[in-house]
This record gives sequence, structure tokens and C-alpha cells, in this order.
Amino acid sequence: MPALLPAPVMAAVSDVRINEVESNGGTPGDWVEFYNSGATPADVSGLKFLDNDDTHAPYSIPAGTVIPAGGYLVLDEAQFGFGLGGADSARLFLADGVTLVDSYAWTAHAAITYGRCPSGTGAFASTTASTKGAANSCAGEVTASPWPGNAAVATADGVGVFGGNMSGLAYEPSGTAATGVLWASKNGPGTLYRLVWDGTNWVPDTANNWGAGKVLHYPNGTGDPDAEGVTFTSAGSAGGVYIATERNNAASGVSRLS
Repeated sequence: MPALLPAPVMAAVSDVRINEVESNGGTPGDWVEFYNSGATPADVSGLKFLDNDDTHAPYSIPAGTVIPAGGYLVLDEAQFGFGLGGADSARLFLADGVTLVDSYAWTAHAAITYGRCPSGTGAFASTTASTKGAANSCAGEVTASPWPGNAAVATADGVGVFGGNMSGLAYEPSGTAATGVLWASKNGPGTLYRLVWDGTNWVPDTANNWGAGKVLHYPNGTGDPDAEGVTFTSAGSAGGVYIATERNNAASGVSRLS
């Protein structure tokens, strides 16, 4: 007798949330989006969807409908057979049509859509873009971009060349295919380095007395700037190299806002 395969583990229906609602001007019409916040697929077969009008016939989600873990399901107006109004609600019930799984009510059409921020777990808010079947676009969210460089990590300077307290780096492109210059600031004592690539490591430039770096002072020629960062103008270092400093290490008990 062949062995029986175990049934796949399904998420609880309680993990399914109304996630985004389009009640006016959607494509191709009104729609509602559901999100499975669970770690396993959720079988939503037979669950009922309804607006705030109990005289409407609830829409029964077809048998075999499964929302993947972290996935979305969209129901369109053409499927559920009624429109969503300016003052309305979206309600999801168990198959009994009585037990409420989730709901969201609004008093006016959204400028774009209403959606949870963040998807699946947050409170509803006006979204900044319609994202039918995808993560919601919410005001104030920062969209992360993948690191564009190589995933490998490698040491790029010699051992003990700079000691401790190196706190700022700024790369200045050459403007050609050649490697540019790396500017480095050290905060104790305040020192600025001009580094060049020797084919293996970034090393102090030996030209123009840059070999040991150049000791920093404030514009009046005094002090020991706690050099925390370095940058340059849009014209490159020729237009000026600037150091960010939070205090004078020669008088470290006094905050220096310059």
C-alpha cells in the first residue's frame, strides 16, 4: 500500500487580513485585496466577502483558493457583483457568513486607495499609490535599494597604518576610468589623509607632504578638531574639502557648534 503524504500545513484564517481597498476609479473597477501574514499558506475557500449592505448577496471565495505565506489575493467588482461606495465597508466572514474575520469601514472615497501601513499589520491609511496585489505604498516609507557593490568583504588598508579613531571617508572620482582619491578624517588628533590606490590597498599619498596626513586646526589656526566626517564640494576637492567637528579636543568639555 503506498504511503500517504501528510496534508500541507495551512495558516489560520485569522492570519488573513483585508489589506487594501479601491472604492472609486479602480482598474477595471472596485476591488479589495487580502494579505496572508502567516508563515504558511492560507486556504480561504468558502470565506464570504460583503460590503456594509446586508441585502447584498455575500461573495463566496471559490474552492481551492489559497493565499501563499506573505502573499496577496485580489477580488474584483466583477467577481463579487456589487460596488463599494463612498461611505461603505469591506467585511470578510467565515464560511458561515456570520463570524467576522476582518473588516474596514470608511466615510469617503480615498484619493487613491486605503491600505494597511505596513501591509497586513498596520492601521489603515490613505496610500500614495495603488499597489493591487503587492505591498502597500505608504507615506513616509523609505524604499530600500539593494547594495550595488560586491557582497564580499575585504580589508583595503594596511595593518596599523592609521591607528585608531578613523571616523570619516569620502571618495572623489577621477572623472576618468582611473581610480580616484579617498579622503579620510581622523578624530584624535584631528588629521586629514589623502589616500591613493596602489593596486592592493588604499595608502597615504606621499606627494605634497600628505604622507603622514595633515594636522587639522580651526580657521583661526588653533585647536584640535574632533574630525567626525569629511566631504567636498560639487567641484571636487579643488573647490574645498570640509570637515565636520563636534568639539575641540583641546577643550573637550565644551561643545563646539561649528
